Amino acid sequence: MDEGPPKQVRTLMFVELKVNGKPIHVLIDTGATLDYLASTQVERLGLVVQKSKGRVKAINSPPQTLGGMTTNVPVKLGPYKGSINLRIAIIDDFDIIVGLEFMRQTNTILVPYANMLLMLGENGAKPCTIPCIPIKTVARNISAMQLEKMARTSASSSADQQLEPPVAAPTRGRR
Repeated sequence: MDEGPPKQVRTLMFVELKVNGKPIHVLIDTGATLDYLASTQVERLGLVVQKSKGRVKAINSPPQTLGGMTTNVPVKLGPYKGSINLRIAIIDDFDIIVGLEFMRQTNTILVPYANMLLMLGENGAKPCTIPCIPIKTVARNISAMQLEKMARTSASSSADQQLEPPVAAPTRGRR
């Protein structure tokens, strides 16, 4: 009997990256356009921060001014050796967040089903797989769509009680 695919555990996906020769857990975030380093990690990694202009906006958070930028930071991930640019931000949940900038630069595909990254290589390098480290977070993460659904459910069940319904977070592209 075919049992189907294995049950997937809902976790965030991390890899261990060496930054300036020091290991650090990195969150792979396909929703992030750029790559960010928590300001608390700059000294530990021995990085030099340059002034930069710009702001970063995370979901459900007000925009914040960047704390600078580090450029051409040496990194190693599996057989990949290269350098990346990191924007410095106040991040309370993760040490480094790499987004589409890193994935495009390294020709990398995220494969959640197999819990790995597929690095296709560049300049004749061989493709390779990098296993991800599944780490459950303490806080429960919910999407804007889940929040909107919870607000609608709560609003309909509390209509008889004459209470104001909760305000749902704005969603993109849905009217």
